[in-house]
Amino acid sequence: MKSLLIQTFCLLFLCLGTVRAQQYQLASPNGKLSVTVDAGEALTWQIAHDGTTVLQPSAIALQGRDEKSAKKAITFGKNVKVIRAERKSVESSFPTPLYKKASVKDVYNQLTLKCRGGYSVQFRAYDDGAAYRFISEQNKPFIVLNETADFNFDKDYQAFVPYINDNRNGERYCFSFESYYDEAPLSKMHTDSLSITPLMVCLDGGKKAVIMEAGLENYPGMFLTVNPQTRQGVQAAFAPYPLEEIIGGHNRLNLIPTKRADYIARCAKQELPWRVVLVTEKDTQLADNDMAQRLAPVCRIKDISWIKPGKVAWDW
Repeated sequence: MKSLLIQTFCLLFLCLGTVRAQQYQLASPNGKLSVTVDAGEALTWQIAHDGTTVLQPSAIALQGRDEKSAKKAITFGKNVKVIRAERKSVESSFPTPLYKKASVKDVYNQLTLKCRGGYSVQFRAYDDGAAYRFISEQNKPFIVLNETADFNFDKDYQAFVPYINDNRNGERYCFSFESYYDEAPLSKMHTDSLSITPLMVCLDGGKKAVIMEAGLENYPGMFLTVNPQTRQGVQAAFAPYPLEEIIGGHNRLNLIPTKRADYIARCAKQELPWRVVLVTEKDTQLADNDMAQRLAPVCRIKDISWIKPGKVAWDW
């Protein structure tokens, strides 16, 4: 009898200690694009478009620690326990007086997963793409050691990759972001080089998947490298936080980091950048895509009358 009680207790303990996976579906307004989210021991998302697999299950996670205590780990996207799932649909537009269009339509379906551990994950499905972001609800500042953002494909597709002009003997991440695009299969991507975004993958049937980011504030930009395990996808890489800098670069116009930390960012309560996959059926749709504008933060300048649109050079 005693042995049976012990066995029962052990089984109950194992069941309680196991994170039960939960699956969520999200569709675009026109129903063609679908996002599947699996939340369990790991957090993954996948995308399909009108019968075409765009993205296979791809990991989403963030690894961090308390700013004052290195022993206190802060993790998003592992052993996920969803407290609440919230859905909403939006159909609106906003003015863009300094853009190529007078206004931009913003129509999407949204899923927000509020998770135990002080964070939420927000997914959006548009007719022309999908995106997600972490929302930190931490009460105290914390350090982000790394972020996992994988983009896995079901085949070795042809890709257009904008490599950075690597300086192996210098500062790898200090770059002008002026790149030509190399065309090659995903499996032939250089393993020792970084790519900037956007990066385009040619899917079946003439469709394209474009990986990019949006809503970037107080956080390092996302580089991409080939996934060494599958060789049929890419994964995010981030520049470590700069601690010391000197003046240098072209015409001494840049601040060149000479010392970097072992982490990529310092965060608190905030919305992290969007990780985005555009999906197009025709190449002409690439030039007409407004996803960056839709996912950007709302303009915080109340009076923009002093901003005069026109032709500029070297605006950065």
